[in-house]
Amino acid sequence: MDNVLNIPSIANISKISQAAFEITGDLVGNERYFRKYEDIARTAEEILQEMLSLDNSGDFPNFSQCKLFVDSLRSLKESVTDYPLQIAVLRGINSVDSLGLYYSRMEKDRFNQFWNGEYLKINKLINDLRATDIVKVSSVADRLKKFIDQINTNLQLLNRAGVSQDMESLEVEKQNLKELHQKIFYRLNFFILTKGNSLTSLNETDSILVNLSDNNFTCPDIMNRISLIP
Repeated sequence: MDNVLNIPSIANISKISQAAFEITGDLVGNERYFRKYEDIARTAEEILQEMLSLDNSGDFPNFSQCKLFVDSLRSLKESVTDYPLQIAVLRGINSVDSLGLYYSRMEKDRFNQFWNGEYLKINKLINDLRATDIVKVSSVADRLKKFIDQINTNLQLLNRAGVSQDMESLEVEKQNLKELHQKIFYRLNFFILTKGNSLTSLNETDSILVNLSDNNFTCPDIMNRISLIP
């Protein structure tokens, strides 16, 4: 999963999505402060609804689908221990497969047009917020500035990304996942093991046992005999 999410343009989409999520969260979380100022409250609600449309936009549907499948991969990576390893890899394969269908058809120009409008609105909202006493009780203005800058940076990188090269990388990683699932997970000596839940780290006891060697193992019985030697 890491290899897919580290493909440059996929990483850009992921960071855009995460920043957009933080923006909507801040708009919802600070609604009680916005209500004190009618214009701010109205503008914040408009921006919120427009940002929520990222997941199902009719203006850039392929970009929206790419974003959703990138989100699915990132969510799977974060919660991989909740699934049997075989199921986790199958979910990863399905998401990468679907991502490949929409990636080359992303409407970058339309998304850029959408974001340019949103950026102006959010930047004006930030300036309006900084002119009120909301800044005394909330850091929402600074947070919004941070996240719109993150979207700007990653959108610029996405615009310059090599689509063909990243598509090839995506196809390679998809085939790697399929090969892992078909040629390794279904081997007799791995099949039972991979039916269990995934692990991303060992507990303390297992970690000690795995790293145990002649150099770091001390037998208490031997130490006791040594201490008795005059």
